[in-house]
Amino acid sequence: MKAPVLEAQQTGVDGGGGEKMRKMHTCDQCGKVFALPNLLRDHVNMHTGARPYICGKPGCNEAFACRQEYRRHVGKHELAWMCPYSGCGKRFAAKEHMQRHQLTHTEDRPVPCQWEGCNKRFKDENSLKGHMRVHTGEKRFTCHVQGCGKAFGYRIDLNRHTRTHFGQPARGNSGASQGAVPPPPPIDGAPLPGHPGLILSHLTNG
Repeated sequence: MKAPVLEAQQTGVDGGGGEKMRKMHTCDQCGKVFALPNLLRDHVNMHTGARPYICGKPGCNEAFACRQEYRRHVGKHELAWMCPYSGCGKRFAAKEHMQRHQLTHTEDRPVPCQWEGCNKRFKDENSLKGHMRVHTGEKRFTCHVQGCGKAFGYRIDLNRHTRTHFGQPARGNSGASQGAVPPPPPIDGAPLPGHPGLILSHLTNG
């Protein structure tokens, strides 16, 4: 492959009014234009595969094509303290900074999950009880449509499933207006709308 050539172009107008000519640096491989020569040089490294920016951290031999990637990598070494809370991942330069950040997870969530390996916290006991079903697999909400019997851990999942028996999509689609309310459940002993053969099982089996 031909070695890229660093080309400089002048833009602007020197009309004697003090406006300076500005050089724009163009990559001859792809035509991209850069305001500064060092930005163009880093860009050219992407074409050639050169990685002149080498991490000097002991035990790390990572190398990078551009200075921006190199600085981002070095920052990870400097920010050695990472928040342990699941889903967070923020990093800090000092342990005390990380500990101060941890308060944002705990101050308004005083109830911790006691399940081994779980660091989540909740605002109240009811929220914790709902979360525990993730660990235990408990499914306390059962579909009562005859012949179905599917069970779910959360009421919202049962409601979504029940709509499929009414001939409605489980989730809203683009054709339905947002915020539309599903029809009420059938009166005791009445067949489901559009499904005369389906009756609530707890009424027929009782």
